[in-house]
Amino acid sequence: MIETAHLGGRSFHPKAWHIQGEDFGVAFVGSSNLSRSALHDGVEWNLRVDRHRDRAAWDRVASSYERLWASARVIDGDWIAAYAARVRSHPRPLPPGEVGEQAAATLPEPTGLQREALDALAASRAENRTRALVVMATGLGKTVLAALDIVSVASGSLGAPSLLWIAHRRELLEQAATTLRRGRPDCTAPAEA
Repeated sequence: MIETAHLGGRSFHPKAWHIQGEDFGVAFVGSSNLSRSALHDGVEWNLRVDRHRDRAAWDRVASSYERLWASARVIDGDWIAAYAARVRSHPRPLPPGEVGEQAAATLPEPTGLQREALDALAASRAENRTRALVVMATGLGKTVLAALDIVSVASGSLGAPSLLWIAHRRELLEQAATTLRRGRPDCTAPAEA
């Protein structure tokens, strides 16, 4: 994992695939977040470029990527320790609009896609599997799905699970904690690094 520093504090969130060979080249860049920073001053890209169809666009994507990569810093133990110290010494409130109030006091009923994932997770546990991975696109309810699964596991014979929730932004952790408390009001407040 790397951090790009030259953007002057602007949010930078794209995920990119840059694939090329002798006679082809294609790049996919996408992020599609609907957060305050994404809509106002962050960098959010959604693009597909074929080298043979639009060489100018291809060159811009490639040069932008190379410029970002050259300015990137590896996120290692020292970076994490410095980040944790910085957050503790200079806490900042979230910008207005980043975390909306939760209108509902309980978790919603799962959508069809969430129900399918919950059933697959339950089947994995029934087969004594101890690990699972659920991949869903932005906006399809991963946080709610996780809360529904945690509530289900906590109410079963396994008892309340220990939980480590990792996110790259504080507001995502706060949203997750709020969502989880809708199903488990007894959950303790999250700890921050």
